[in-house]
Amino acid sequence: WDIISTEKTYYGSALKRGLQQGRAEGRAEGLQQGRTEGLQQGIEQGLEMGRAKAIKETARKLKSMGLAFPDIQLATGLSEEEILDL
Repeated sequence: WDIISTEKTYYGSALKRGLQQGRAEGRAEGLQQGRTEGLQQGIEQGLEMGRAKAIKETARKLKSMGLAFPDIQLATGLSEEEILDL
């Protein structure tokens, strides 16, 4: 019985160490994946904001050149209200 008891103890300890190691590896992998996805989202949002700013600047210039609102809308995709606000 002593041998069986010892084996159970070793097995239980190994199982606990394995679970702890698996959790630690899972956390590290999850953090890395989260960082990667967050960085990608940040880049995409930055690009989108840059595009929006460039489109509004183009519309502002077209408006200052006296181009008609429908033409500005067609060129930029902005609404008449957005163009008026420039």
